[in-house]
Amino acid sequence: MSIVVLRMLLSLAATIAAAVVVPLSNGVTQTGLLYNVTNAPQLGEIDPRFTTDYEQGQERLSATSCLMNAVNAMMELALENFTEPIRTRDYMDPNHPEVVIMPIALARGQMVEARYLLWGTWEGIRWMISHQSFLDLVIGGYWDGILVCRIWIGGTRRHLSVAGSNGTLGLTARSEKTSIHNATVESTQGLSMMGVRNPLNDHHVTVFVTEAGETLGITKVFIAIFAALEYMAHFPSNAEVVRFQISPDDEDTTIGILEHTQAPTVRPPFLEYQWVILSVGQIPAYMLQQRRFTEVIIEIAVDGVPLGQGFLSK
Repeated sequence: MSIVVLRMLLSLAATIAAAVVVPLSNGVTQTGLLYNVTNAPQLGEIDPRFTTDYEQGQERLSATSCLMNAVNAMMELALENFTEPIRTRDYMDPNHPEVVIMPIALARGQMVEARYLLWGTWEGIRWMISHQSFLDLVIGGYWDGILVCRIWIGGTRRHLSVAGSNGTLGLTARSEKTSIHNATVESTQGLSMMGVRNPLNDHHVTVFVTEAGETLGITKVFIAIFAALEYMAHFPSNAEVVRFQISPDDEDTTIGILEHTQAPTVRPPFLEYQWVILSVGQIPAYMLQQRRFTEVIIEIAVDGVPLGQGFLSK
């Protein structure tokens, strides 16, 4: 274990009261990496009143592009007001443009609550993963049995053919600026840095990632990220984060976030959900670029000020 990793683990340990022993791949165990949260397996789960049905097509899609576009869409939707109706638009990660996630209007000019679009995307990509079938898919979303949204996950080429003569996608400024495509990665002796600027308030978020242990399953990483994004979407984006840990109940991968030991306590910036949403949304892109899906420790800084830290681990 490198000195950098050890110091970060010890820093995490010192800040968490309820310690759990977690083995790392080199045989060393470290107390305090994880901590107990009431109903942790249920965090990131969808309200059971929301149900879905599926209609699968025949167009083959890139599994990677489906997963990355789902992260991009859920990251954007998590920044919206959870129960507020929003204008529907298309979601596409410019770094994986083969796939688009497109809400289908039930009526002209209809607005849809952000949570329904987020849940529909989450359920649709989870259906693809569980069935190991990455074909174009229409997801119907129902609230208490009433249809509230339809979402299509499909190929960009087919979408462009029906988008209009100019073949443009309905992407917004937020889509282009908060996209995973805007993350930059620099590796320095095992410590990597990713930066993304939030277009809503012009703060710059930097994520430091250190690979710290065992190899993780690719879909397990994505499911943990999706669950974390769903959980954080419930809170106002500018609310201060209360430390949390999420272990999807059908997986063995856990993600946790807490305040940094050097975070300010009196004056801003503070660790807000928007910073964590933007940071967590960058992790899969980093792992794809590195061609390694491993346990990681992350640190989150805003405008150079350390605010948060966390982990993704077995």
